[in-house]
Formats: sequence, C-alpha cells, structure tokens
Amino acid sequence: MKVFYTISIVLLTLMSFAQINIQDSLDTPINENDSLKYYIKAYRINDLYELEHVQIDTNLKAFQNYIDLNNADNFNAYNGNLGQAAISNVSFNQKKNNRSLFFNPFLKYSYTPENLTFYNTTNHFTLVKYTNGNNQATREQTLNVLHTQNVSPRLNLGFNYDLISSLGQYKNQDIKTNNIAIMGNYYGIRYSNYFGVLFNKFNLKENGGIRSTAILTLDSLPTNAVSTNFEGEDPPVNILRNRSAFIYHGFYFGKKYYVDINDSVQQEKFEKKSKLGWITGFSDYKKWYTDENPISGYYHGIYVNETSPFYYDQEIINFLDSTGGNYIPSQIMINKDSLHTRDSAYFGETYSDLFFELSDKDNPIGDFGIRLHYLADMDFYRHEYFYHYDEGNLQLETREFNAQNFFNNGVGITGFKRNGEIPWKIHGQYYFTGYNAGDIEAKAEATKYFYKKDTSDLTLKISFSRLEPDYYLNHYYANNFKWDSSFVKEDKTDIFLIYRMPKWNLHVGAYYGIYDNNVYFDYVGYPRQETSTFNVQSFYIQKYFKWWKLRSINTLIYQMTDNDNVMRFPSLIIYNSTYFHHNFHFKSTGGNLLTQLGFQFMYLSSYTPYGYMAATNQFICQQGFIAPSHPYIDVFLNAKIKRFRFFLKAAHINALFMKRDYFTIAYYPMNDFAIRFGISWSFYD
Repeated sequence: MKVFYTISIVLLTLMSFAQINIQDSLDTPINENDSLKYYIKAYRINDLYELEHVQIDTNLKAFQNYIDLNNADNFNAYNGNLGQAAISNVSFNQKKNNRSLFFNPFLKYSYTPENLTFYNTTNHFTLVKYTNGNNQATREQTLNVLHTQNVSPRLNLGFNYDLISSLGQYKNQDIKTNNIAIMGNYYGIRYSNYFGVLFNKFNLKENGGIRSTAILTLDSLPTNAVSTNFEGEDPPVNILRNRSAFIYHGFYFGKKYYVDINDSVQQEKFEKKSKLGWITGFSDYKKWYTDENPISGYYHGIYVNETSPFYYDQEIINFLDSTGGNYIPSQIMINKDSLHTRDSAYFGETYSDLFFELSDKDNPIGDFGIRLHYLADMDFYRHEYFYHYDEGNLQLETREFNAQNFFNNGVGITGFKRNGEIPWKIHGQYYFTGYNAGDIEAKAEATKYFYKKDTSDLTLKISFSRLEPDYYLNHYYANNFKWDSSFVKEDKTDIFLIYRMPKWNLHVGAYYGIYDNNVYFDYVGYPRQETSTFNVQSFYIQKYFKWWKLRSINTLIYQMTDNDNVMRFPSLIIYNSTYFHHNFHFKSTGGNLLTQLGFQFMYLSSYTPYGYMAATNQFICQQGFIAPSHPYIDVFLNAKIKRFRFFLKAAHINALFMKRDYFTIAYYPMNDFAIRFGISWSFYD
C-alpha cells in the first residue's frame, strides 16, 4: 500500500507541471517546433553486416510486459521464476546455439553480438527502468539503465546494464543476474567501425521442481511451503558466466563527386563501389555447479573413484536395458558414496570473418552484389569435476580434468540485390578443417512488394544446415553425468512464408521444418540422437485492431509435429491484449497524461512439456507429466507523462479462483497471482 501511495504522489506531481506531449517514437524530433531538434536512432547489424533499424523502447504500448518472456511475439516455457532457464513454446524459435550448450536456456536474458543495439543521437540519452513485484518474501525486481551519447557527429559510445533479482514464490528459486554491454560505433565516409564488450552472469539456486503436483490441490497451502526436490539451506547452485568482445571494421572504396548547393557552394559526396570488411571477436562461457548432497535421489548416478562399482538406480537400469545402454561407456565408475559435487565446464572461442564485397552496380557478372568470405575460429573446451569420498577418518578429494582445442577454417559466398521489385539474398558457407569440418549452411530470402513498398509484401525464406553437434553433446564428464558419444551431423531445413500488410497491421506466416539426426536429451538427462526424419508445421496470424479509443493486439499460433517425443510445444497458443487508450489533456498547464487500461490473455493448450535437469541446464524429454490447458490473465494500467512511464499490473489474476495446475515445464509451477509495478524515465539533455 505504501508503494501505491508513493507512485500516486509521483504521478500527481508530474501532472502538475506537464507541459509538452512527447511522441512515443524518438526516431523523429521530440518537438518539431523547437529550434533545437533532438534525434536518436537505433540499429542492429544484420547478417549482411548492414545497419537495420530497430524501435527504441519509449512506447507505452505493451509497457507492462517489461521482460519479453510472454507477449505478442514471444511465448516461453520457463521454470516459474523470472531469470530461470527458458525455452520458446513456438516451434520455430526453439533454436540451438551449438557454441554455448549450457548457456542456451539463458540467452533470452543476455546481451549477445546478435542483439546488441547501436545508437546515433544529437544529445545525451539515458533511459532508466525499474520494476518490482510479489511480496517481501518473494520479491522480484528488475533494473535496466541505458546511456548513449555522440562524442562527435560520427562517433557514439554507450552502455546498457540489466539486473534481475528474484526470490521466487517456491523454495530455493533465488536468481540474480548482472549483465552489462559497452558499445560504440563510428560511421565515416570511407570507414565504419562497430564494437561491443559484453558480460553476462547468472547466479541461481535450484530446487529441482516440486515433488508432487497433488499437494497443489491444497489451495490454502502457501507456495513457499510446497515440498521441492532440493530443500534445506544448501541447495544446488548454478553459476554461469559469459564474456564477449567483438569489433567490426568496414573499409569502403569508390569515387568522390560534388553536388552544387548554390552558385558558390558545393557538397562533397562519395559513391561506394566495394567494401573490405573484417569482424573478429572472442567469447567464452563457463558454468559451475555445486551440490552438497548429491545422494538426495534427484540424480540417477553418482561418480566417486576409479575403484568403486558402477551405480545406477532402478529407473536408469530399466532404461539402459531397453536401449542397449551403448551410449554410456561401461568403464565409467559411479558410486553412491560421493559427498559433494563440484562440476565446471568451459567453452571459449576466437573467431574472424574477412570478406570482400562488390556492390550490385559494379559487379561485372550481373546486376547483383557479391561477397566472398574467409572464416577462421579457434575453439577451447575444458571441463572438470571434483569428487569427495571417505577413507577411514579422512575425507579425500580428487580432481578430474579434460581439455580439447580445435582450429576451424571455412569459406563463404553471399549474393544479394538490395533494391528492385524483388530484393533477395543468398548465402552459403562450408568449413573444411577442424571439429566443424564438413559443416554446411545455406540460406536464401526474397521479398515481393505489391503496389507501394509499405502497402504489402510477401517474403520467402529457405535455409538448410548440416552441423556437427556441440562438442559437449558428444563428450562430457561430471559427477552425475558422463557420456562419450559419436553423433553424426544434424540436418535441418527451415521454410518460412510470410505475408505482411503494414497499413492494416496484419502479419500472417507459415513454417515447415524438416529435422534429421536431431540430438535431444532423454528423460534421464542424457543426449540421444533421433535417427529418423520428422517434420514440424506452424501457422500464425497477428493483427492489431484500432477502433475509437479501443486497441487490441492479437496473436494465434497453431503448430504440430509427427514426433512429439523429441520436440515439445503446445499445439495452440492464443494471445490477446485489449485496452482503453485515452489522453487526458490539462488546459491549465497544457500537459497530457496518456493512459491505457485493459487486460491481456494468454492461452496454452494441453501438452507434454519439457522437464529440466539442473546439473546440466538442459531441457529434457520427460515422460508422464502433462501440462493441462490453462489461460493466464493479467489486468494492467499504463500511464505516460512527458518522459515518465508507469505501469501497475495484477498478474495471473485468475489464479485466485482457478485450480493450481499451471505449468510450462514439468514440476515447475508458474507463479501465482501477484501485483507488479514498474517505472521508466528517459533523459535527453
């Protein structure tokens, strides 16, 4: 209640001196009538190493979805608490990153070279966002700080900081993340440069999920009293760290020419004909996992020393009998006398892409651009574990260590046509040495514009990859899991057909995927390879309605597969956000208060979800648990005064009167009802 009064006072204070109406988008001047015009633009680098415009986060629409785990574009399954492991519930977004196996479930919260945003601005720009929710015992907080400024008209520097701190509604769900990105760019006539230094760290406790769903039928039982697989003051802890740095250089070749401004003044111009580009970087990922009680029964096997017998529980014995057990080496010694778990795994890489590009105007063989690539990277793998055991009155510790290094070389070629009635691009690459020798990637994309460019368009995307499974999918050694496999390369074909009508706010798409030799984690938590080919189909439609002061954002996704033993997702996802949009104008001050009051609704059909193995941070294909269909309903109020935004949300309000059977990961309940609020303030002077 104190928080509510505080926010109310802040809003009333701001209303008293609000004088100008700031536009939702900062891509145009803040005030067209000002003599000093303020601009800010934001970009990301696409796969052609070109700048691609992105929206700056100053809009009020969907502000209540402060972390994009579930909104009109993202629908994720996760372990209940914000910041915990997450995987998309949309089939074509369940992408693998073969460079960061243990970090995959946390990439949605992380800064990466692919999602890093660069800016160009006339003034300093700072954006601060803060959210808070749940009660004191289960508090969830997020903080984001962005600052960017142009040191000169062509040079921009900035940083972005993210914090998530959440205790969780169930036992031992604590999560704390600290992520920071430092970025800069220089855009000159003959030379451009983009660089980033990224750091992501996750520190999370693991509870292993609840022991039984039956206890949730006791509606009066508090969530923090529900029994979990890991209880007590020393649950397992996962610490994950990622560090990255990269720099892109672009050197342009062409000719100068001059344009007459008036009778006495000429302006120098430069026509780019070709480009020499070089992107190089370093990235590493490290994971630590500790467990003070590895014989709790959560794991199926525990290693201690080379002379102890091989120990499995009955469930894994039955499983190995049914599959032949040939993917787990018989010489591994596992014993239930282990006292502690101290596992770690590391992956590091240096990479480089050197390319030369001819523009479509200067290519002697056709009216399209062409680019030639040389690819090189070095990979470093290291994993170790410590096992403890008793010998008489002594507690002994032994360290096991394994390391591998690889040097990969490849070539690539890209063709493209940026303009015309049907812009297109084609890219292919092939690695011929190293661990990834024989890897192939090819993709093509073409867009047909109808009538005017912004009226409607149809895009076709096709891609094929044949890739070596991640090294850790083939080789891994730890206290609870060990495997030494020789999986063949995974084949994947993706086909997208997308139709857009921007004028009507309509977006329709279809996806068809073909998977062969797909590697997944079985219900015990070991990697296996599905040698049979299977297919995935998805259809979706997005529509934004606007009538009078009512707004409605809608998404419908229907998806299916002929092998739900390997891929898990609900067949039907429905999302709707409907709200009343109104601007209160105060004649006495000339100020404006923009408000949105409404609800949002997400429905997931019943399906067999993934399980989760805490020791390896992997989503596993568990058996037996079915997530019932369930709607998630929020009621929200958004408000904006000048540069200040605010939201108040009653999240999952229907949990107050519906059965407690809401899961997206097996045995990890989604959060109950909670009140959340957030504020955002931007400064550009």
